[in-house]
Amino acid sequence: MTSEAGDRLAFLGTARRALADAPAFGHARPVVPLTGGVVAPIAYASTLNGDDTDRLVDAFAAALTSLGGVVRRIADEETRAAFLADALTAATAKRVVMTNERECDGLLELLDAHDVEIVDFADAASVATCDIGVSGARGAVALTGSIVVDAARAGGRTVSLLPPLHLAFVRADAIVASPGDLWRSMGSPMPSNLVQITGPSRSADIELIITLGVHGPRALWVGVLD
Repeated sequence: MTSEAGDRLAFLGTARRALADAPAFGHARPVVPLTGGVVAPIAYASTLNGDDTDRLVDAFAAALTSLGGVVRRIADEETRAAFLADALTAATAKRVVMTNERECDGLLELLDAHDVEIVDFADAASVATCDIGVSGARGAVALTGSIVVDAARAGGRTVSLLPPLHLAFVRADAIVASPGDLWRSMGSPMPSNLVQITGPSRSADIELIITLGVHGPRALWVGVLD
């Protein structure tokens, strides 16, 4: 049996005084019920129009590029093959993992032209040894340059997290203007695991020095599919 350390009565006295000064129930500014059941859209400081796909794509590309990402608009199969080849070269890739999302349709045939090993995305330990993780994206946000990956849709969370280079493909018509537009488009119930990825992974936890790749891929490449 261990003995109690410290002055218990003094500690309890401090707690009682703090509770005595706490506001009583029936706060002077109660929560006001939401009228109509609808949350008003936030007026973001942006001139983006949700109906102008070209402007949304351009704004998304500019925002992600400013964060260190690589963006290319994919107009045809030849453009997509070239973008994939450039990403493989940038990562000096030997091992590639890919989800089976529809944005990735046809990529296996393109990868056959390269000397790479395709890894099963369901094997997390093997995914961690890959040079590139290729995935689709459920959507993207033009204002912040973010892509949104859905674990249920992708069949797991590791492809966009563990390899040092994440190559994602998103449809141009899935890009929205603002974060609010994104969440309102999801409907109800919300997916169980959504990740909003904004540029390469970065952290300044150690001596406030920005370091890439600490908590995820250190490079993010995004192909926008027309």
